[in-house]
Amino acid sequence: MPFHPSRRRLSRSVFLHGLLFAVIALVRMPTPPTALADPPKRPHREAPADKTAAVQLRSRIKALLKDGRIDDAVRAAQSALRDAPEDNAIRREFIDLHLSLGRSWLAEERFNDALTALDAVLRVQPGQPDAALLKKSIDDARRSIPTRLAQAREWVGIEWFEPAFNAYRQAVALAPERRNDWLKGYRAAAIGAGDDDYITKNFHQAFYYYDAALKLGDEAGIRPAPAVVSRWMQSLVHALDDDNRVRYPAAYWKIIFERISQTEYTGPDAAALRATLEGLAFEHAGDAERAVQAYGRAVRPQSRRTSSNVSAARRAAIDMVRKEYNVEAIGRRADEWKRNDTEAMQLFESDRFRIHHRNAVVAQQVGRSLDFHFARIADSWALDIDEIPWETKADVYLHSDRHAFLEATGQSPPVTAISRIRMQGGTIQQKIIHVHLADPMLLSSSLAHELAHLMTAEIRRDRPLPAVIAEGLALNAEPHCRHRQFARLFEEQKQPASIRRLLAFDDVHPTDVSFYSAAHRLMTVLRTRSHPADLLALRSESMDAKELARKCGFADARQLQLMYTRLAPDENRARIDNQPGSTN
Repeated sequence: MPFHPSRRRLSRSVFLHGLLFAVIALVRMPTPPTALADPPKRPHREAPADKTAAVQLRSRIKALLKDGRIDDAVRAAQSALRDAPEDNAIRREFIDLHLSLGRSWLAEERFNDALTALDAVLRVQPGQPDAALLKKSIDDARRSIPTRLAQAREWVGIEWFEPAFNAYRQAVALAPERRNDWLKGYRAAAIGAGDDDYITKNFHQAFYYYDAALKLGDEAGIRPAPAVVSRWMQSLVHALDDDNRVRYPAAYWKIIFERISQTEYTGPDAAALRATLEGLAFEHAGDAERAVQAYGRAVRPQSRRTSSNVSAARRAAIDMVRKEYNVEAIGRRADEWKRNDTEAMQLFESDRFRIHHRNAVVAQQVGRSLDFHFARIADSWALDIDEIPWETKADVYLHSDRHAFLEATGQSPPVTAISRIRMQGGTIQQKIIHVHLADPMLLSSSLAHELAHLMTAEIRRDRPLPAVIAEGLALNAEPHCRHRQFARLFEEQKQPASIRRLLAFDDVHPTDVSFYSAAHRLMTVLRTRSHPADLLALRSESMDAKELARKCGFADARQLQLMYTRLAPDENRARIDNQPGSTN
């Protein structure tokens, strides 16, 4: 199938289309300017013959912005325009400042502040095209909120949590008066996104989402489940341990312990979690003696001895917290997911899939997820759905648990899903996906990954891609939490495989996590110069790094290799350990 190298499909999202396209590099503004009103008119004055006043104003505005004095910069522009309302150069500086502020606040989703800045521009210059376009984008986004939130509710149902969270967040920013109406859905998306990052051990992000969920629950009058609070505190401990060389100020730790006391958590791990956090706080403050004492409280009564060395004491406390890490406690695959309605496999069919199952409710949810990912992947590859050959339906087998999956497929841990393709004479005779229902990332990650493999095979037919490219495309179809995970794992590699070695790799279902992290990294680099459609159109199954670099727009193989290895791992960086052979 032909691919046009310059073909790029615009996003189908109607929510913020065209809204954040012009972002400038400004400091974060904690508060909006006190006044952005139309400056009062003064008696007419002749405009200055030179641009000295405008040049001086520009210099002053730059200096004030550099110091973070946004209010003063706005006042300076207003004052200058009041003094010389007919001076076009002064007027231009006023407009440029307010457009810059408006764009910056759009990037921060401070939509009301952005509108205030844009209205100021339009009062000074009615119909100013940039301001009018940006204002229209906000108005269009507000009108699309119902459509976007209906989409977000569907996403929560198929566990596409992070985009759902972003949709709720943006809707609340666009229409804050409706915030209370959306709190429960917003909170559900936050918990789901936190669980995704907890499962993939992205603890900084997990804490962010859990913290948002706790605050949203407080607003909605919903008490948090103890397990969520436990994961919130675990994520905080691991994130702070990961940042062990960062010295946070005392005010930061005060906020942390205030938040912890407000949760009133009394679970079995509460004492160890709090003591470990106290140890981290003392250690960050340079008080090694009190840090050791706090770490000691975290490990007792399980251990009677505590090292007097602060680093060893911290490791013992962190190890104690690590034992509480439990993905199954999330409960994502409880209740309906564990129920078998029939002894033998039943069949649920859709337009593209035959789902073999023992629970019709689960089969329908899996079917919705497959349809969603099919359309989403096609869109990201700049293809219409009907451009992807799919003459035979794919068979999807839902096994009850990991043991049943491994027994049926002959695989070994840590494999959680697998796809197989049977071809004859350049025609695909059969497409199969095997998954199991205990997989917490089944709907968002495993199905998307294996489906991307099937879609690639249908597009390529008898022209297989290099394994690392095919795997990179499949990894790219997974949710953002997995992208963060594999980026982190790549950074932890002491000596990543070279691109030459990756291209020679031909194992169809490797279990080495380093291969996946390297494939993800390579795909990230290739996508800086190439679109997935370009990669799908590569003509050779076997190619060297020089050929790949040339076809993907790099100067040579050396440039591609340098970009691939540019994020050199820091051997001294403390990280949560990852079990060998596990993608977690």
